[in-house]
Formats: sequence, C-alpha cells, structure tokens
Amino acid sequence: MKKSLLSGLIPFAAFIALAGSGFGAWVFSSIETATTSANFKVTNAISLSGLTINVDSSSLTLNQSSSNFSVKETVSCAVDFEDGIIGTYDTDNKAYTYDPYTGTNTLNCNYNLKAYVFGGLANYIYPISITYDSDSLTTTSSSGSCTSAETLGTYGSIEGTSVQSFTSSLTAEKNKKTYTINFAWCIDSNEETGGDGTMKPDTQEEYTAMTKIIKDSSYKTTAPSNWETLVDSSYDGKGLSTAIILVSYIDGIAAV
Repeated sequence: MKKSLLSGLIPFAAFIALAGSGFGAWVFSSIETATTSANFKVTNAISLSGLTINVDSSSLTLNQSSSNFSVKETVSCAVDFEDGIIGTYDTDNKAYTYDPYTGTNTLNCNYNLKAYVFGGLANYIYPISITYDSDSLTTTSSSGSCTSAETLGTYGSIEGTSVQSFTSSLTAEKNKKTYTINFAWCIDSNEETGGDGTMKPDTQEEYTAMTKIIKDSSYKTTAPSNWETLVDSSYDGKGLSTAIILVSYIDGIAAV
C-alpha cells in the first residue's frame, strides 16, 4: 500500500519544470490603446533687409553766419512680417486642419548711427548731437573733441541709438527714418579778443589758414580700430584726408 502511494506523487523538481513550460499565472488587463489629437502653433516670422543710408544733402556749408549746422541722412530698410498658422492633427481622419494665426507681433530694434569728422576738418568742427523727429537720440558716447593743426591724428565722433517699433510689414520705400546730425565749431582756446571763442575764422588770415588745412591731403588721421567692420572692408589703414563719414546699422532685434 505504501509503495502504491509513493508512485502516484509528482516529484517536486518535475513540478517546477512543468510550471515553466506554460503553467504560469493568469493575467487580466482592461487597458486599451488610445489616440488623441496634438495641437500645434507656428509663430510669426519677421525679417529686416536692404538697409540703406542716404544723405539728403551731399555737402556741409561753412559760412560766417553758421554757429550750428547740420546734415540729414535717411535710413531705410524693408520690414517683412510673415503670419504663422495654428492647427490640429485629426487622428480619426488622419489629416491636419489649419487656420491663420491670430496673434499680433511687434518688432523692436535699434537704429544705430555714427558720425565721424576726419582730417583737417576735425580741427574746426565736430558733431555735437543726433536728433530724430526733433528728439535727441540716446547718446552712447560723448561728442568727439577737436584737435589742433599741430597735433592732427584724432577725429571727432558721436554715436546715437534710436529705438524703432513695427507691427506690420513695410517696404523700404515706406520705412524711411530721417536723422539730423548737428555740428558746431570747435572751441578755440587761443582766441584773441574780438572773436567768438571758436575756431570759426574771424579774419581773412584765419580763413586762408582754415581752407589750406582742410584741403591739404597731408593732413590725414588714423581711422577707428573697428573701421573695417563698420564702413569699408577695403580701407587700407593709411589714414583718411578730410571727410565726414556717416555710419548706420541695426541691432537689438526682438519680437515681442
């Protein structure tokens, strides 16, 4: 009897083998896969292009009655706003739907202007301010000092920044900003009695000396160290004779 009972049992090692061959736990799950739509938005794009600078008058007249004088420059560029889109992916129909983006973008940027007086002319006049619509620009550096005929080698300069804001596209023709660069006579520390205290000639002799210095090409001055990046990559570094140079560039661009 005892022998018959033992022969009917399944050895433990054999049970383990059977369990690993398919006699595992029962697993139940109520989770099903699900899909949904994903919304998207493409924001507006803005670009500035075709920056140009033009001088309204190509000459600056120095005459006896001028204590303050100026030149005007017009800066222009194209401003292009490109509308974005909003949309949804429809998982049921496997398709996208699009609608025009209704947000409003504003572009803020800085119009930077620089004015330089070089050579013999820097002995007599210097830029004192830059204005736009009769308002002074934020001046980022003081007006350049004048020099003397004996120590030519410096230049008078001034920098100004005008903050501009745009909310719509504009062609270069429509986006014109006119700035006025104002000049003044240099102070004459050696002025004799009877003069006005400036380098403006008070006698025929002083006038003759001024015209000689201004037109003499030997009176050259060293340009700023960043001249090549600001104005003309072909500048040879040998100095400039008498000239008034206007420079403009745009930076600080931000869409808000």
